Amino acid sequence: MPYFSRRFLALLLAAPLGLAMPVFSAAAEASDTATENRPIATTPDGALYGNYLAGVVASHLGDYGRAATFFGRVAQDGQIEDLDLLRNTFGLLLAEGRLDEARDLSDRLLELSPSEGLPHLLRAVDALIAGDDAAAAGELRQLGEGGIADLLTDMLGTWAAADVAGSEAVKRLEGLAERRGLAVLAHLQSALVLDYLGDPAAAEAYEAALESGDANTLRLTLLAGNYFERAGRDERAEALYADYLAANPEEILLAPLRAELTAADGSVRPIVGSLRQGAAAALFDLAGILARERGGQLSMAYANLALALDPGFHAARVLIGELLQSQERHADAIAVYREVPEDSAYGWVVALRIAEELHELEQTDAAISGLEALAEAKPERFEPWYRIGNFERSRENWEVAAEAYEEAVARVGEIEERHWALLYFRGIAYERSKQWPEAEADFLKALELNPEQPYVLNYLAYSWVEHKTNLDRAEEMLLKAVELRPDDGYIVDSLGWVYYRLGRYDEAVQQLERAVELRPMDPTINDHLGDAYWRTGRLREAEVQWQRALSLNPTEEGQADKIRRKLEEGMLPEGEDL
Repeated sequence: MPYFSRRFLALLLAAPLGLAMPVFSAAAEASDTATENRPIATTPDGALYGNYLAGVVASHLGDYGRAATFFGRVAQDGQIEDLDLLRNTFGLLLAEGRLDEARDLSDRLLELSPSEGLPHLLRAVDALIAGDDAAAAGELRQLGEGGIADLLTDMLGTWAAADVAGSEAVKRLEGLAERRGLAVLAHLQSALVLDYLGDPAAAEAYEAALESGDANTLRLTLLAGNYFERAGRDERAEALYADYLAANPEEILLAPLRAELTAADGSVRPIVGSLRQGAAAALFDLAGILARERGGQLSMAYANLALALDPGFHAARVLIGELLQSQERHADAIAVYREVPEDSAYGWVVALRIAEELHELEQTDAAISGLEALAEAKPERFEPWYRIGNFERSRENWEVAAEAYEEAVARVGEIEERHWALLYFRGIAYERSKQWPEAEADFLKALELNPEQPYVLNYLAYSWVEHKTNLDRAEEMLLKAVELRPDDGYIVDSLGWVYYRLGRYDEAVQQLERAVELRPMDPTINDHLGDAYWRTGRLREAEVQWQRALSLNPTEEGQADKIRRKLEEGMLPEGEDL
């Protein structure tokens, strides 16, 4: 996978920020000519070349941490002047939070290419940390023009100028507010700067941000609510919080975040109380936008720069952890999450995510132990038991999974629409542990809560087909499920199978052939198609499908033996299916 995608660059990087397509793309790996005319390719030092190739492989596998290490070793050689290599190594180091190594490389990179944006951005951040606002402003002017460079220059430049220019500093954000999709970002940054300066115009800017963005997001709600609380407008703050909780009924962060900001005497401190915290907030908000645009590596770079400005900015660490999770870097995600203090407002959420990542690393027993501790610490929360159920279900410990889901349901109390998935998963656990009446009741309740959920429609209808009951209703449900998920091979298979059970074999063949096209490696779907072929007189094709199903190592109890019997004896007459 490329370090930065072409789509992402075309969308956001209209200005030069030193993030060209990497030299370690899949195409470069495949071609001996990829390293033509590169100093590294002709160096007599085999270690350098080996590190380069190791970096290529690590990058292609998405192991960006090791890629940064290998390319960093190459970049340490003072004779290397390959701009692409140095540029992308620098970007990797920022994304991995290895800022000291990036600083060591920045001088050489700027000597080769003075207009490189990221080294100037790092220097601007360092200047802000040192309290040299003028130097920071000077570095920001070197970022270039257009695209993301304008956002950085406007937002960080506003903070760099705030102490000197005062409220006039926010005027540079006016143009940003007129750009499509960026109004909320501009208004929020204006509000934070004015709030920091104690200017009452902050109230209007916060209201503009709420109006131009999604008012029911945690960050916007918390920042605006925090301001209104400190401004003595408690009713406005409480209305914001109530609206947010109504739109996000499972929310568990707002209350602890507010508690962290409230002193023993009831006074409320600002979220952004310094220029450095303001600049960190700007970088974090931009990182969040980039994350939504699948700009994971650049988003991580900005989040790490935000942490350099404000080491206590735990939301930035959580964002980095989320991005690492999206890259399936499970151990790295755990390491970042564990840097968030357990007693912080994010401690509960982070602990749940650590459990998820331990499960992905096949350390499920450790994950479950952690979840059981969380469940004991917060007996009112259902999330730990819900995840335990999911983990046990993935291990096919069906009865244990059902018990975990039962505990989760008990903690939920009143079942609402948003809990349909909990009932659906418990229904699966019941069905697989041969508790069909309980399973059927859960599936029906889940459908009552979410009538057009295709996976519930499919599972219940398929189960009815297997039990040879409610076949007409099962057909209706599966037609709806296929309409909702036309390219889901399992759902198409279920529709074909209900036609089979109804004796409509030609229609069954039509649907099952399509299901096999969608899921060619599934033994059950291939087995079903073989049965349908047999019933339509296509005996040789049936045998081929059964042989294929057998070669795919079916795991359902008794399935392999049934297929072998069909291959040896054929199928019994209709109504006496094996």
